[in-house]
Amino acid sequence: MNDISTGKQNHIAELAGRFLPNPDLPIESQLELTLFAMLVKGEAEDQGWQGKLGVAHVVWTRHHSQKFGRTLSDVILRPLQFSCFNQDDPGRKRIMTAVNNAVWQECFEAAWRVYQDDSIDPTGGADHYCRYDCNPSWKNTKVQTCQIGDHCFFRSSHVV
Repeated sequence: MNDISTGKQNHIAELAGRFLPNPDLPIESQLELTLFAMLVKGEAEDQGWQGKLGVAHVVWTRHHSQKFGRTLSDVILRPLQFSCFNQDDPGRKRIMTAVNNAVWQECFEAAWRVYQDDSIDPTGGADHYCRYDCNPSWKNTKVQTCQIGDHCFFRSSHVV
């Protein structure tokens, strides 16, 4: 690793530490960027970099379409959209107690890069995704754009 990439990673680690979830606050009261990183962690922590980035881009595509909520937080917290925020999901507690380790930092970095418009969308403009072995009711009404890791990505006809 060169000095520039080491410095960049240190910067990401520092930022990630500032945006850890506050376990004393409800999910709905977390900072917007914290919610975004929590979503990436909850939905894609076991995926590679492109998988994490893909999930973050789906959220961003939804946000920009204005069809899934007015704010980024609205999109993220929309009921039954992202399973890690469902009350009965076992991952919900795990994302609330995130620690500033390599996994959190990578999830945060994916969210941060998308938030800062500093990445290329690997999904081809997808606004939905699911695990390859799931069959949600909406799956046949969308166009599959790609598969990255365990997630298949889809685009609605109204998303450009």
